[in-house]
Amino acid sequence: MTFQQARLCSFGPVSATETASQRAPVAQSDRAQACGAGSHPSGSAGQLRTPRRPLQDALDDLSVPGARADAMSASCGIAGSHSGDGGRDGPNAPYPPSPMPDSPLQRADARAPFDRAPAPRTSLLSARAVGVDVPYLDAAIERFMLHAADRDQSPKTVRNYRYSYRNFRAFLLDPSVGPLPPADRIGNLDAWAAWNRRRQLSRFTVNMHWRAVRAFFNYLEAAEAVVNPFRGVKAPGVPSRPPKALGATELRRILRAAESGLWPSPFVRVRTVAIIATLIYTGLRKSELLQLRNGDVDLTEGWVTVRTGKGRFGGTGRAVPIPRVLAAILAGYKAERARRGLGPAHLPPEEATSLSFFVSRSNRPLSESQFRRTIAAVRRLAGVRFSAHVLRHSYVTMSVCERNVPLPLVQAAAGHARLETTAGYIRVRPEDVRRRFEGFTL
Repeated sequence: MTFQQARLCSFGPVSATETASQRAPVAQSDRAQACGAGSHPSGSAGQLRTPRRPLQDALDDLSVPGARADAMSASCGIAGSHSGDGGRDGPNAPYPPSPMPDSPLQRADARAPFDRAPAPRTSLLSARAVGVDVPYLDAAIERFMLHAADRDQSPKTVRNYRYSYRNFRAFLLDPSVGPLPPADRIGNLDAWAAWNRRRQLSRFTVNMHWRAVRAFFNYLEAAEAVVNPFRGVKAPGVPSRPPKALGATELRRILRAAESGLWPSPFVRVRTVAIIATLIYTGLRKSELLQLRNGDVDLTEGWVTVRTGKGRFGGTGRAVPIPRVLAAILAGYKAERARRGLGPAHLPPEEATSLSFFVSRSNRPLSESQFRRTIAAVRRLAGVRFSAHVLRHSYVTMSVCERNVPLPLVQAAAGHARLETTAGYIRVRPEDVRRRFEGFTL
């Protein structure tokens, strides 16, 4: 006899504070059916579900406030992009409507938030999660990932769902958590957050895991009528932190390090400078830079076309203006690439446009691991901590604070769906404020 069947037989309270008048009315036939010796009727409350991213001109440009504003102003016609922040099926997805419960015990639990006396949250959540076990969740996560892929969420988002579920599963199976069996820990979300903090995970990581697993249970609630322990429970908070943008002095150090480093070949040196300059002068995401094709980089007209942005359904494409200094650097990269016999030099134009813009010495598309090694090497040479995303923050900050580009134009160039996201990238430095206001006079 399972735990739920025993409770049906004894008319036991769901929580210690429940009064007799608030107990779930259980029909006599249901009681007899649940208590039948060795019987497992279909629909029984106790039955578990069956398992389922010329150099000197670049440096000079960074040191001149207001430079390149003319190039950025040409972005008035840039198409905005949906960044995919907070899509309906992401970790911040809204809760779907609750399904109608089938069993008397589920009907009692469905009324719990409204007509029960307050109960300790841990016991209430544990009781609501009974009936789902780890083998069921192991099978269900596969169905959920297929569902997320069918909704055209990005491969990275889908991988993160599995990564966060593995964290949740490790909590359920960790014997150091306590004597409760895994099935009874599923609803103990506070214990899960505390377990992650004891393992010294950052609050940002704890919050990320929470939102990903919550999206998983939202799916189970809507598609498979699983009681959702996340409903009505607030996610762990995260501390506010300043934007990550770097100043012009630090960006010049990074460019100089890319130029002066001891690289395996002249081609690698030119390619490294081109990658760093592209990140600084266009603010592309790592994935967008790695997906660039030859046809996407138009040095004649001065545009980089991003065809696959961030977000569901491949995101929204956009065009980003290329400052003249970056155009000169990219033209040098293309010339060196052709001298080495790399790239689309010997292909007809219709085939050349579809090949990757940044390639390896073996003429293959630049991989993510090669990109990471390039960034790490420049970071060591420059002595400046940065990543591709930090350079993206720096692009937004420099565009607004140094080049005086209007914020909506920067939003379009950055590919943000909301203006608030772009504003959140800006790092206002005290010296910038002083420079703007110290000349004021009556």
